[in-house]
Formats: sequence, structure tokens, C-alpha cells
Amino acid sequence: MLTGVNINNTTSMALSGLNAAKTRLNVSAHNVANSNTDGFDPKRVDQIDLQGGGTAAKISQPNMPNPTYMRNGSLVEASNTDLVSERVDQLQASNAFKANLVTLRTSDEMLGSLFDTRI
Repeated sequence: MLTGVNINNTTSMALSGLNAAKTRLNVSAHNVANSNTDGFDPKRVDQIDLQGGGTAAKISQPNMPNPTYMRNGSLVEASNTDLVSERVDQLQASNAFKANLVTLRTSDEMLGSLFDTRI
């Protein structure tokens, strides 16, 4: 008999992790796509723990000064996007997505095994 295991809760936590990872990838893709846009301020994603398990993604826009450069005699604000940081964020989000997918598959297998048990 399984004790202390709540398959629905495990599934909910894995799904929340998948959604958070998807949000992180989407935000990073948006930042990279706009990395050559003058004055662009990239968004950031912070993951917060949910009470009872799981995670949520909170999108924020930090207010950091943009680097400036001269173009045709005018001072122009460059993008604040750091492509190295964006790549690291993408790798972390991809790994988190894979880990949560494994959790979801394991939960599904456990549920299938539970239904296959004969009383």
C-alpha cells in the first residue's frame, strides 16, 4: 500500500514546473529576439514556491540603465540583453522542463501500476 504519496499533488507540481520552464524559455526567446533593439530592457523570470507544492513563474522588468553609444553623432541607448546570461537561462529552463517531464511520466507510471494492482 502506498502511504504518504499523493499522485495528484505530484502531477500538479510537475505541471507547474513545466509551465514555469515554458515561461522562462518564452521570455528568454523574446529577450534574444530583441537584443539588437535600441533601448530594449529584457524581462526576467523569477520562480516562486507555491504553498502546498509546485512553482509559479513571475515575470518582472528590472530597471537597469542601458549602455550608451554614439551613432551618427547622437547618443543612443543600446539593449541591455546579455546573450550569455540568456543562453544559461535557456539551458536551465530546458533542464527543468526535462526533469519535470520525468516526474510527470513517473507519476503516470505509478498511477498505472496502482490501477493494475488486484485486490
